[in-house]
Amino acid sequence: MTKTSTTRLLAMINQIVLNMSASGCDDEIAEQVAQHLEKFWSAKLKTAVIEHYIAGQSQLSPIIGKAFTIFIRRNRRNQPWMGKLTQS
Repeated sequence: MTKTSTTRLLAMINQIVLNMSASGCDDEIAEQVAQHLEKFWSAKLKTAVIEHYIAGQSQLSPIIGKAFTIFIRRNRRNQPWMGKLTQS
């Protein structure tokens, strides 16, 4: 994925958090973001943003980190593409 594409995805996920920020506490927002990723994002898009975050290459909010943690815990066994993310 190109740097421009990844930048756009990161902007999108930041916007998702912002849109959900009125929904409650950080943990509730993180849960909603994780659900949104599960329902609406393709494996390729999820992999790109999570890899970028894990590599420490972005300044995403702690809520997004919580959402990624929730998402990875839920999906590591069900999604073959998650293998490389959970091996480190």
